[in-house]
Amino acid sequence: MSISRFALFCIVLVFIGSFHEVDARPPYCYRAKNSNWCCTLKPKGCRGSKVECDEICKP
Repeated sequence: MSISRFALFCIVLVFIGSFHEVDARPPYCYRAKNSNWCCTLKPKGCRGSKVECDEICKP
């Protein structure tokens, strides 16, 4: 009986985790002044080209 409870607990955790991912907001982006560098805060990362910048920081 304890194994099935553990399995159910794992399934619930996976469900909650996947629901949280769907509910999460898109990462906040900002563009540095006078440059094409675009940075996201979550996950933290920057891109240098305009194409990459427009891709991750869609208006």
